[in-house]
Amino acid sequence: GGAGDGATALVAPSEGYGKDVEEETNRIFREVYNGTLRVDDLVMRLQACKVAAAADPKQGDLLSCVVHSLFAEYEHFKNYPDKYLRTTAILWGSLIQHELVTSLVKGMYLRVVLESLRRPLGDRQASFGMLALEQFKWRIHELPTYGAQVLAIPHLHTARPELMAYIKAARERRAADSA
Repeated sequence: GGAGDGATALVAPSEGYGKDVEEETNRIFREVYNGTLRVDDLVMRLQACKVAAAADPKQGDLLSCVVHSLFAEYEHFKNYPDKYLRTTAILWGSLIQHELVTSLVKGMYLRVVLESLRRPLGDRQASFGMLALEQFKWRIHELPTYGAQVLAIPHLHTARPELMAYIKAARERRAADSA
């Protein structure tokens, strides 16, 4: 895994992106994990990439490479130090919040969060899921089935009652708006 040891690259050279895009993606992740690039600043940069992608496909490639590289790291999260896992959770949720993942990839990102939330309290993956969810809770009203799945996880009501109340209220508002 890449972020866990701080030195290796997150992007495998065979993923089909140009060498310059892969190098830039690896530089971005190095800066995020060593603390010289804040997640908020990366998100703003990726939003600019999304806007510029129509005119400059390389910008779209950079966004795609970051998103896919982060997803490919999922299996290594268990090895991440707590600080890196926290940073990753914030980035993961922020990509969903700011619509920087396409619908198919968004579904995969959401599934990972849901799987993490179902882990027992105290599990590092459960903490990852809660922190990621916190980043995109403002979009939960757009995901009624997902909200119901989150609300169906009993231990979250004890662990994060304020977050569960927010999700429940968002679902009720959506139901009232569509009635």
